[in-house]
Amino acid sequence: MKRFFYVLYATFIVRCNISYPTGNLDSKSSDEILMLLKKSNKDYKQTIIMITHDMEIAKCADRIIQIEDGRIVKEL
Repeated sequence: MKRFFYVLYATFIVRCNISYPTGNLDSKSSDEILMLLKKSNKDYKQTIIMITHDMEIAKCADRIIQIEDGRIVKEL
């Protein structure tokens, strides 16, 4: 089975590194974190780049790029 990475873009002025922001959270908390990231994108015009294997999380993005073997294979 091939693994796909979904890269999410939005718009970031302040730089921060958040590793696995929803990794060990229950679904309600995960949704709240994603909502805060989306709000930060809209309110502060910040770019958020997130890499995930979870297409449900990827669907929160304005732009999704699928990467396989280090190459862009699709933009959704």
